[in-house]
Amino acid sequence: MTQTSDTLASLVAALGASDEEGKAPPAVAWRRFAQKFLRDDETVLLALEGEGWTWWDSILVITDQRVMRMRQLPFQPWRLKQQAAPAEVLGAEFRPWLVSGIVRIRVRGKRPLRVMSASERTSRAFVDRLHALVHGGRG
Repeated sequence: MTQTSDTLASLVAALGASDEEGKAPPAVAWRRFAQKFLRDDETVLLALEGEGWTWWDSILVITDQRVMRMRQLPFQPWRLKQQAAPAEVLGAEFRPWLVSGIVRIRVRGKRPLRVMSASERTSRAFVDRLHALVHGGRG
């Protein structure tokens, strides 16, 4: 699949918006990810990289067409673990847990999509922007 620069740019911008310092990652670091998981006509609205204390790392990606949770294991590529249509999203929540916290996206009729995050501020901002999207805004 060829990847439009707009789709990749929207992913990089969403990742930068969820960064503690507001720094967008280099596009080249996410090009392969975008080519594998994003469609040319998709726009990434929100993204939250997991900063969990487990041996795997997840990422939540909200596009204008779907909500996805991907996971990467050591020495393995990213894999799509769960996805849902935006209309199935009921909301999200952040729950502090020990030194990190868990962001859960509630989905009608399915298990929640979740990621562990070490940053409470970033996680709460992600949840707030997702609620804005669910209630008709654009985050």
